Amino acid sequence: MKAMWTRSGLAAVILLALVTGPGHSIAQQRERPTDEQGNMQVSKDDESLALEIADTVSESLFYTMFDDVNVRVADGVATLTGVVTMSVKSKEFTKLASQVRGIQRVVNEIETLPASKMDDALRAEIAVKIYHSAVFSDHAKQRIGPVHIIVRDGMVTLTGVVDSEAERQRAGIIARNAYGTWSVDNQLRLEK
Repeated sequence: MKAMWTRSGLAAVILLALVTGPGHSIAQQRERPTDEQGNMQVSKDDESLALEIADTVSESLFYTMFDDVNVRVADGVATLTGVVTMSVKSKEFTKLASQVRGIQRVVNEIETLPASKMDDALRAEIAVKIYHSAVFSDHAKQRIGPVHIIVRDGMVTLTGVVDSEAERQRAGIIARNAYGTWSVDNQLRLEK
């Protein structure tokens, strides 16, 4: 599974989001079709389109561990949510999604983080410490590791899918101990 993570890490996150729900986005919660019991309905076509977009975005050179992009497709309409470090990334991911055959329209709800040298330094420090940690040594050679580090005004959010509770806890401790961290929201999920 680790060999697939590098190539399709975002796809795994997206698939998990499609199965379990998208997390904290109010817009996604409101627009998601459900059945009588409140279970999310996803057609095979929409699911395969979402996975194709996820693979395309994750393979883009613009996509880094400092971005967190989620994809949802309903009736051929792709909705991109999350955060990126530069607005050009948001535009590029929208363009890539619109080029996927079967996508009729792309709704871009990706937020661009404000430019901040302090946040950039904090992101870099956390990334170096996480991927130099013995717990994450297996992931150090990947282009994009499983932990995504989102920083806004010293507030750190960790997203992604890790292999163990030890990895999840270690990443949180590293982020909390980094100079300049005000708070940490550890949203890392365990791979099932």
